Amino acid sequence: MENNSIQTNPQALTMRKVGFFMNIAMGITVSIILSTHGVLASGHFAVPMLIISMVISCILALCIGFFLPVKPVKDKMTENMKMPAKFLVANVITNIFYVFIITTVNTTLMITMAKHNMDINNVPLSVPRPSILAALPRSWLSSYIISYVVTLILEPIYLKMAFKKYGVKPGSGPAMNVEKKPE
Repeated sequence: MENNSIQTNPQALTMRKVGFFMNIAMGITVSIILSTHGVLASGHFAVPMLIISMVISCILALCIGFFLPVKPVKDKMTENMKMPAKFLVANVITNIFYVFIITTVNTTLMITMAKHNMDINNVPLSVPRPSILAALPRSWLSSYIISYVVTLILEPIYLKMAFKKYGVKPGSGPAMNVEKKPE
């Protein structure tokens, strides 16, 4: 019986490395863009808020990529599709995972910080406090659109970089051909 585990299958190990590269590259890039968008959209740009948002977003993106079953869900839902529909639908699914979690956490954090700042600066209670529930739908929608467009543009570029880095010949399908790199 043939053992196809990652340890004995160099193609599976190579594709795992490609996936790891993609998770880090896309996670960090989209996190930085969404963090910048969120802080700018708040109308109260501050460098500390931007840094906090970027760090939290990057940590969340990497955790989502490594611990949530994004790829299996995406693969299962697109298994009977052909390109380019498969690529477009896969991006919709991926962005649902990432945008919902990252935007919810960042929006909640930023509004909580704004409310706290209003309280410690003795802003009168007659001044309305920001509402998380009012801000979330707009944040989700704008972040989703931005993330989807960024993903459509950057995923093929990062995938090409990963394939080149790990010696994968693009378009070789399930029986991909991994080039041996001289050590």
